[in-house]
Amino acid sequence: PSQTSGVNYSKEYPVETFNISGFEKKKTGIYFTAFYHPGDEANANKSLALLEQAGVPLYQKYLGITPKDIPVYLTTSVDEYIRVADFPGGKENVKLGDGSAPMGKIYLYKPFDDKTSGKTEGMIIHEGTHAVIFQIFGALKSFRQFLADGLLDHARAGKADQRAGLGDVHVAQHR
Repeated sequence: PSQTSGVNYSKEYPVETFNISGFEKKKTGIYFTAFYHPGDEANANKSLALLEQAGVPLYQKYLGITPKDIPVYLTTSVDEYIRVADFPGGKENVKLGDGSAPMGKIYLYKPFDDKTSGKTEGMIIHEGTHAVIFQIFGALKSFRQFLADGLLDHARAGKADQRAGLGDVHVAQHR
């Protein structure tokens, strides 16, 4: 049986009127938040249901990661998808039901409008995987950059040879 066969697509998630990057509506799950346009509630609800109910257990089991506050943007036109997802492939390479996850955000183009069996579910779980992995490794990269730029490379205020951890340590000379 499919990992997505037990998803309750009729589960309703709380909705708010909202405006972020031109998206007027927001549905919030425990781990993901969908931003979408009026009239696209079904795609938003189904995408959240799939990620929350089928994706999260997979990410926890196989990656050991629980996602946190990952945004999902549902686009309604090819031009909007290319613009907001920063998709480099051009219009000719965007197909109904496509998705991408640059920088830990998930972008979907009319995901449940594609009726190819299993394609939508697999694609959404796949893009969710990219976003979840970015959430961890993106944070690690930022932390490493902070250490490299902000903490480890700079001397502290004080005498010239007193860098972090090296102040007032005297080593007897061996004769």
